[in-house]
Amino acid sequence: VASEISDLAGQTRSATSDINALIENIAKALEEVAESVGSLLESNQRQNACVNDTVHNFERIQEGVDGIFRLTDHLKGATDAVITANAAIGGSIESVTAITEEITASATDILEGNRQNLKSIDGIAGIMSGLNSNAEELKKMRTEQ
Repeated sequence: VASEISDLAGQTRSATSDINALIENIAKALEEVAESVGSLLESNQRQNACVNDTVHNFERIQEGVDGIFRLTDHLKGATDAVITANAAIGGSIESVTAITEEITASATDILEGNRQNLKSIDGIAGIMSGLNSNAEELKKMRTEQ
């Protein structure tokens, strides 16, 4: 019986040694798991920071796009105003052109009237010259009588 107890004690020591080795291996494995979990947590935190940065960057991009749309709307309004002003200027130019044509036609009529007046004045001058000659002749005749 003592030999069996001794064998059992040896087996118990051996089993205890094996159990201690297993516990140490499990403890090491748990430490490695804990380190891996810590690394994963750090990696997840970095990824979350990157995601947050990406969200922030997309928000800034959206703000920029919204600003571009506002500027585009403003430019469209300014362009429409320029188009309207150009149309008004075109209408004014047409009016000025029509008025200029009327003034030119009137000036042409006035020039023709002045030419006719000059002809009439030349005719009157001729008549006056003739009257002067007749008056001179009459004076001579009177003095001779």
